[in-house]
Amino acid sequence: SRQIDELSELLSDHTKLITELQRQLDTATRYGPYEEDWERGEAASKIQAIFKGYSARKTLVMCFSALADVQQERKLDVQQNEAAAVIQGMSRTSASRRHRAFLEDARQAHQQDD
Repeated sequence: SRQIDELSELLSDHTKLITELQRQLDTATRYGPYEEDWERGEAASKIQAIFKGYSARKTLVMCFSALADVQQERKLDVQQNEAAAVIQGMSRTSASRRHRAFLEDARQAHQQDD
């Protein structure tokens, strides 16, 4: 539903960001064997790993939240179906009683005519 679409969009945005970070990391580590370049590459890798962890946790929280919402909706649907069944049963019972009363009145009227 709407939350799943939002999660998909968020995941797509995070994927784009991670792809860009990977591109920047590749560019940074391509420039030679200088110690400074390696330190930058390691720093970029750490930043990327931290961001991936953060992104994954945030996405999981949103997924669990969406799942809880779906479960709540299903629970409400079940309750509504049960309520509808009770109302239908009461309506049928009432209609049956009215019909029986009508038949009884008709029988009594017929007996009085005889």
